[in-house]
Amino acid sequence: MLELTAGKDLFGRSNRRNANSGASSSLVLAPNLSVVSLVAFDLSGVTNEIQSAEFSFRIQETHAVPLSLTVAPMVHNEQNASWAEGAGDLGVLGRNARIGEATFQWRAFRDRQWLDAKERPVTNLADAGLWKPALATRSAIPWISGEWVTVSINDAAFLEEIRNHEVPQVTFGLWGTSGDGIYRVNAKESGLPAKLNLTVKLPPKPAQPE
Repeated sequence: MLELTAGKDLFGRSNRRNANSGASSSLVLAPNLSVVSLVAFDLSGVTNEIQSAEFSFRIQETHAVPLSLTVAPMVHNEQNASWAEGAGDLGVLGRNARIGEATFQWRAFRDRQWLDAKERPVTNLADAGLWKPALATRSAIPWISGEWVTVSINDAAFLEEIRNHEVPQVTFGLWGTSGDGIYRVNAKESGLPAKLNLTVKLPPKPAQPE
């Protein structure tokens, strides 16, 4: 088992489309696509074939109403993989994104859009063309501070493809589908980053001398 921690993460909100939240200690989820959180892992240090994986993140505060959510991998290409986390913090409203910093509306501030699998620009982080089929849709997760939510990735072929790409970085998107209010999970700035635990194929044992 090989454990990776998130290299960058942020959340975007449709009511602050140009703002960057990369410095926030929380990733925000809400029961609609007006809020999307991004979590990315660098696979460049993984040298063996990935066979399966688990993606997990920690609930930051207790919420009385359970949350249902979707986790999906972002369509992978050089542009989408190279998004910049940025230094904004929407917890105190933050600031507009600078060039290269990801937002709800732009891959970079005003000059470059996210791309879908057919290399066409998409509208924003909620655009279906930005996401591959969901890895999981979890219903009514009890929202208890300190608990970890784990999503199993049994078909890891897409991770293998990204691992061998010139930009070996995978991005997961998280968004709520039902619940009540704002739900927070730990961002890496909190000191408790999301994790990607990989099961990799072991190299063959060297032949023993006779």
